[in-house]
Amino acid sequence: MRKIFKKNIESFEQFSNYSTSDVQFKTGLFKLSFFYSINDPRKKYVIACLMGVILSIITTLLVEVTGLYSSGLTAFFQGVSRAIYVALSKNEVVDKYWLNVIYNLMFWGFYLLINLFLFKRYFSRMNRQCIYISAIFICTMQLCGFLWSFIPGLHSIMLFGDTSTVNEALKEYNVQSVLYSPNWYPTVLENGQYDWNNLISSSEVQDPNVLSNVNSLNICRGFLLILYASIYAVPSSYINSALFIMGGSSGGTELTSLYLSEAKNKDLSIFLKTLQATTMFAGVFVGTYLSGIIINPEKYYGWQYLFNANFVGSFVWVFLNSLLVGKFFPSRKLVRVEIFTSDLTNILANLKKYKYTHPTTIVNSIGGFLANKNNILITVMQLTEIPNFVHIVRLTDKNSLISVTNIDDCDGRVGLQEVGIKSKKDNK
Repeated sequence: MRKIFKKNIESFEQFSNYSTSDVQFKTGLFKLSFFYSINDPRKKYVIACLMGVILSIITTLLVEVTGLYSSGLTAFFQGVSRAIYVALSKNEVVDKYWLNVIYNLMFWGFYLLINLFLFKRYFSRMNRQCIYISAIFICTMQLCGFLWSFIPGLHSIMLFGDTSTVNEALKEYNVQSVLYSPNWYPTVLENGQYDWNNLISSSEVQDPNVLSNVNSLNICRGFLLILYASIYAVPSSYINSALFIMGGSSGGTELTSLYLSEAKNKDLSIFLKTLQATTMFAGVFVGTYLSGIIINPEKYYGWQYLFNANFVGSFVWVFLNSLLVGKFFPSRKLVRVEIFTSDLTNILANLKKYKYTHPTTIVNSIGGFLANKNNILITVMQLTEIPNFVHIVRLTDKNSLISVTNIDDCDGRVGLQEVGIKSKKDNK
C-alpha cells in the first residue's frame, strides 16, 4: 500500500510540474456585435442614413428592376403604384415620360407617407430614439431610391440574368408576371415574331416550338427570380437587424412588428413573417393580378397570374428575411449567464450603477486544487442583452470567466429588455 501511495504522489508531483498558460476564449455569443457597442445617438443616426443609401441601391437593382415585390407595406404600395400606372397607361392619360415619373414617385413616396402616419401613431407609445432612427433611415432610403430612378439605363441592368416577363403585352405596361405554364400563347407572325396582343389557347398552337420556347423561358426566369430573392434577403435582413439592435427599425411592418413583439412579449420574427407575407400577397394581387385584368380581362384572370414566379420569389425573400432576422436579432431568446470572478463586490456595484435589474444569485465556491475562495454570479437575461452585460463586467474584471448557456424551456417571470417601446420612465 505504501508503494502504491508513494507512486501516486510522485505522479501528481510530476503532473504539477507541467507549465500552463491562460488562453483567451471568445466564442460567438451574438451576431452583429459592433452595433451593440454604439451608444452615441448621433452615430446611430449617421449609420441609419448610410444604411438607407445602401439598401436603396440594393432594392433598385434586386427588387424594382427584377419584378420582385419588397417586404411589408412597401410591397403593397408597390402593387398599388403598378396598378395605377397600368390604368393611366392603358387610357393614355399621361405622356410616357411623366407616367414613369409618377410611377417612381408613387413607388417610393407612398411608403414614406404611410410611415409618417405610423410615426405619429406610435410617437407616444415608443421611445423617441426609435422613431428618429427609423425616420432617418426611411427618408434617406425613399429619397435616394427616387433619385436613382432617373439614372438612364439603370432599370435595364440585370445583374444575374433577365427576369422580365416573356409576355411583351404585359411588359409594355410594366407588369411583371413570369408564368410557369400559361393558358394563353402568342400567335406567330410571318416573320417568326410573336404577337402577344393576339393570344390563342395552348390547344390552338400549331408550332410546338412556341410552347417549348415560352415555357423554357418562363421556367428559367422563374429560377432567376428565386436567386435574386435569396441574394436580396441577406443584406436586407442584415440591415434590418442592425437597425433593431440600435433601437430603430426600417419602418412599416418592421416598426409595427417591433412594437407588437415587445407589447405582446413574443418573438419578433413571428410578427415579421405574418405581416410581411400578408402585405406582400396584397401587393402581388393588386400589382400583378389586378393589373393583368385591367390590361385584358378576358385572358389574364387565371390562378397562375396570381401565384406566378414573382409571387414565389417574393415569398422566398420574405421567409428568408424573417428567418435571418431571427438569427441576427433573437429578441426573445433567454440565456443563463455565469460569471466566475474574484472581484464580485465591484462587479455588483457596477451592475447597480448601470441599472441592471435582472435577479442574480451568488454562489460561494472553493477551488478544487488550491482551495482558493471564489464567487459565481448567476443570472438570466435575453441574448440581445449580453453585449452590454459583458461590457459592464469587463469594466471591473477583465479576467473573469463568463459562461453563457441557452435556455430551451422556462417557467416563470423574467424582466425583458425593451428596445422600442417607451418605458414608464420615458412617460414621466
